Amino acid sequence: MLGIGKLENQNYLLGAKSDWFFILLAPVFSLAFVLTHLSYANKDLNFIGITVPVMAIIYFFVQGFADSTTVFRAYLNPTVFKTFWFRLGVVPPILILFCTISDTFFIFLFIFEVFYDIWHSSLQTWGIGRIYDVKIGNDPNKGRSEDRILNLIIYALPILAGIHLGTILKVLELSQFTALPWLANVPAVYFDIAEAFSATLIVLSLAYLIYYVYRYRKLCSEGYIISPQKLVMLFTVALLCFYCGWFASFAAFYLGINIFHSLHTIFIAWWSERKTVLKSLKLDKLKNPHIMSLFIFILAIIITGQGEIVADYYEENLYEGMTMGGNFNLIEYNSGVIGWVLRLRLVITFMHYWSDSFIWSLRKKTHTFQNE
Repeated sequence: MLGIGKLENQNYLLGAKSDWFFILLAPVFSLAFVLTHLSYANKDLNFIGITVPVMAIIYFFVQGFADSTTVFRAYLNPTVFKTFWFRLGVVPPILILFCTISDTFFIFLFIFEVFYDIWHSSLQTWGIGRIYDVKIGNDPNKGRSEDRILNLIIYALPILAGIHLGTILKVLELSQFTALPWLANVPAVYFDIAEAFSATLIVLSLAYLIYYVYRYRKLCSEGYIISPQKLVMLFTVALLCFYCGWFASFAAFYLGINIFHSLHTIFIAWWSERKTVLKSLKLDKLKNPHIMSLFIFILAIIITGQGEIVADYYEENLYEGMTMGGNFNLIEYNSGVIGWVLRLRLVITFMHYWSDSFIWSLRKKTHTFQNE
């Protein structure tokens, strides 16, 4: 039998209400958004006399707001920045420089981030689930590999074996403008083997699920207690991802899986770094320190996220043209003001994905997460 714990207050990250809204039910909110078929996405909102496209708001929330949490987590945390000063202070300008002088590097960074996003997003839900298991009293080293692969299956299987991989692979067509034009042929090769490829992944995933249950039954027989919060999160994430992967339009799929990921990212950044930022800015003695910390958190994200609205607009138009059979050259955008915005956007996104891994490695060495 599987040993499942109880939904007790001390086993939440920030609290029952916050966890249920930002973590456990975030995929359900995303699914509700997807089920509307984006009927309102092409409308405009009028706010204090300013007309704002709903899609622009969505893009800002999904991309700019989430990616820019890197500023809050890394650059406003002196411990993190001091430990990883080279990665955070030297690597970003080097990436921008390489994107500026090499169109090939610019395009391959763009392509790389499309697939890096899949890996990164699956590891985020894995990390949250592991924290829940640790807070309920488990050894953090038990079940790590099993959970990592399970989360990769839940998030990546609907993408790799679903109906949208062909569309995603079209990003490789950008390589026709680089030194490796043969990569542009990959989408055509995929369509020839799509059914066999999908069937193979599904069979392997089902076999792993059987193994996963077997492993956890063994762990539970040794005293391991599974966090119910982790189970709820895995179920809701799987529900959303599998629906988006096989039944939703590409636009709904893209926004659906990214909205819940953004909610998770924002919550984790706020939960893990709020005390550190307050202390480093000497604001922890204020009457309402967390309100000030939240203000700084949002301000830092908004400042760095402004240009991403523009970048996303151009990226979406570019990608839409490609998926509709167009022939777009991303190099055309790698110049002038738009080029700088796109390069900054690519680097911020890369730092979001990359920095998450080494920030958590630092926290693992210095925290147990049980008393956060």
